[in-house]
Amino acid sequence: MGGRNEESYTRWVQFGALTAALRSHSTRSPEMDRRPWKYSQQAEDSMRIAFHLRSELFPYIYSSVWESCTESVPLTRPMYIEYPAKEEAYRNPQQYFFGDNLLVAPITSPGEGTNEVAHQTVWWPPGDWYDWFTGERFTGERTETFQRHQSFPTIC
Repeated sequence: MGGRNEESYTRWVQFGALTAALRSHSTRSPEMDRRPWKYSQQAEDSMRIAFHLRSELFPYIYSSVWESCTESVPLTRPMYIEYPAKEEAYRNPQQYFFGDNLLVAPITSPGEGTNEVAHQTVWWPPGDWYDWFTGERFTGERTETFQRHQSFPTIC
């Protein structure tokens, strides 16, 4: 309620795309209108990427929610649930698993510059991981800091 913050809302939509609920909150105030097309082109495009990602993941989300219900495991789970013996799993509270196969590290800090570039530190657990947006491969058991502009919401 502190006023309209375009980047913050855009990052909220990106975060929501990879959580149990993607929803926007609004008021009757025209200044707080949450429709994506009421924002700048850069923010709208970024939100469009997040909404599209969510729709691409519908089958995965459906299966993961079914598993959550039948196996009593959270859909969105902290790293230490999967890796309780790994100290790194406790040191990176900003990242989580979304279902069994997606590692999510949302960017929640404000970015800098025209493209609103922000930083995020990610711990890659054992195994091979691939960035959803770039296809870049990462080998686990290491921590890395990434830079991302507003159009790329998360590392997964």
